[in-house]
Amino acid sequence: MINLLLLTIQGCKSNIVMEATPVKEIFEIDPVFREVYDFLGGEEILGKAISRVYFQDNSKSQYLTNGKIVYNPQASSSQFFQMAPIGRMFGSSNPDSISENLEDELISGVHSVHPEFATLYKKIGSFFVGKPITGLKYNPNRKRFEQHFENLGIYRLEGESPGNAHLLAYGMWACESHCMEKESSDATVDFYQHIENPFNKFVKEFGLDFTGFPLTAAYSISDGKKEQIFENIVLATENRNNSAIEIRPLPKLVNIISDAPAETSDDASSVFFPVDDKYGYNIPIEFWEFITQNGGIEVFGAPITHYTLVQGEGYRQCFTNICLLSNINADPETPIKLEPLGYIYKEMNYRIER
Repeated sequence: MINLLLLTIQGCKSNIVMEATPVKEIFEIDPVFREVYDFLGGEEILGKAISRVYFQDNSKSQYLTNGKIVYNPQASSSQFFQMAPIGRMFGSSNPDSISENLEDELISGVHSVHPEFATLYKKIGSFFVGKPITGLKYNPNRKRFEQHFENLGIYRLEGESPGNAHLLAYGMWACESHCMEKESSDATVDFYQHIENPFNKFVKEFGLDFTGFPLTAAYSISDGKKEQIFENIVLATENRNNSAIEIRPLPKLVNIISDAPAETSDDASSVFFPVDDKYGYNIPIEFWEFITQNGGIEVFGAPITHYTLVQGEGYRQCFTNICLLSNINADPETPIKLEPLGYIYKEMNYRIER
């Protein structure tokens, strides 16, 4: 029996192919970047080198975990070394609102550096981090607070003490297939790069502060229609020709339960939205003003819940297409925000739909 087994193994031996386990390539910081890399905090701040060196238009660049460092010998001496503007690749739609002449380096256009991130921002330097392109955002997928800048991104995990700040993995996100195998981490960026037709017109009109960054590519749903998921809303085409778009009823799609309308109220601090002659919903004045400044009820849809306290999030009220949150303790600069329900919708639907 043993002899037969040995003969069988020997007969099959020629068909066995031994494959070596692939080893991740290890990259070193290019010598031209070493001094400025160390000056900016080295691996602790910027992460490891994750690519070879690239040459383009007389510039030399290398991807790091948290950004892309560039050397341009044709620039002025104070700007030989820069961090590439990866943040702009997310599609910031309001470049004209960013002031070039800053009286305060922590304030830029409609956004300022969040106080929790100011220490790290100053440590790296405004020139290397870039101007803020968003206010403070909450990412429920990664359980973190984050803010995005032209060149780098900063975050703090939900469970960390205030004041802790780290860089987002911008370089890993931007490098795509050119870098070593990607690994998911607390710093991973989940955004999809392109805002696709026909949704880019809507995003340009309302701004990325309103829609949030895209979380997926546009994909087919039914009858040739398209859909694209953003952090705060979901956009879809109304017809096969993709000539008009609609905002999907996101709260209902993620199973937020509607409240029954209440009796008419004369509360001076709110606007009453009637459903019939007797019943409806009270909308706080600050919510109503936010709604009228951002497309009105035509965009938000009619209210479907009352203004209620949600533990850990502040006050919330949901409308047909969007939920609003009010939490002045989270970010006094922008106390009213759209709830980022797109993350939940993506988790529930994207793999199925595409």
